[in-house]
Amino acid sequence: MDLENTPLGWVREGRDWTLLHGGRLLTAAVTGASMALVHSPRPHLHPVRSLTGRAMTLTNPMDHRHHFGVSMALPDVNGTTFWGGRTFIEGQGPTLLTNQGRQEPLAEETGDNGRDLRSQVRWRTHDGDDLLLEERSLGAFLLPHHNGWGLTWGSRLHADAGALHLTSPATRGRLGAGYGGFFWRLPGADETRIVVDRGQGESAAHGSLSPFLVVQRRHGNAWTSLLLAQDEQAQGRIDPWFVRASDYIGVGTSLAWDQPRDVPAGHTLQVRLHAAILDRRMEAAEAAEIIAAMTNSDDELLEPTP
Repeated sequence: MDLENTPLGWVREGRDWTLLHGGRLLTAAVTGASMALVHSPRPHLHPVRSLTGRAMTLTNPMDHRHHFGVSMALPDVNGTTFWGGRTFIEGQGPTLLTNQGRQEPLAEETGDNGRDLRSQVRWRTHDGDDLLLEERSLGAFLLPHHNGWGLTWGSRLHADAGALHLTSPATRGRLGAGYGGFFWRLPGADETRIVVDRGQGESAAHGSLSPFLVVQRRHGNAWTSLLLAQDEQAQGRIDPWFVRASDYIGVGTSLAWDQPRDVPAGHTLQVRLHAAILDRRMEAAEAAEIIAAMTNSDDELLEPTP
């Protein structure tokens, strides 16, 4: 294979998949099977890199061993944690229990264009029982006019084994800790800025319902940006953003920000986001244009190949 001239597309590597463009690795979708049980093993993306090779994810860091790249991580579904690590108990604080669940990929396939990776993921309780079935889709595309590339993450969580009750530490009294959902852990940088529609900084972004969130990172004199945008039309809602930028750099959406979320048996909860990975600093004023470019590219992924 002529790697230098390969188009953007997913390539199978054993049980894992790599996303290549011109011989360069942009990301890898790994099963997570080798993760320690205490971290709630789950399929995730790592590494994620910009087009110039800048690292955009961190996995198993010293400060939070259960953070693994980009994943769907929920702290409590029917008493099982898919976040990993300790569970927050009201009146006691974070406590290490034996309630870690596991997400197991069942089947994966690529679309005809090679840029769309679809999989089924079975979520199992800490006792090994079936809890829910996830249909996951990862669509990749280039953003040639914006110096970067994009990724659409879609997760349909089917309550096929009974009703689901989702909670977070915030719903049990830990103020501001409404984490759980789509989560992206980033490496450190010389400087980090968080931008949303109504301002800058962790306090402005954390818990906001901004249509977008930008993480700007400076590396010496160079910059990268991660733009995340929830697909309100597909989800039927905008979830609050969970943001950490002081202790560590991690961003995502919250499915149980300050109230539990219930999914009746047989029903589905959808999570869908667009991400742009750019080798430059982008500003808030550019968000609408880039989101439109990602949405158009994502629509192309859904079109059948002629």
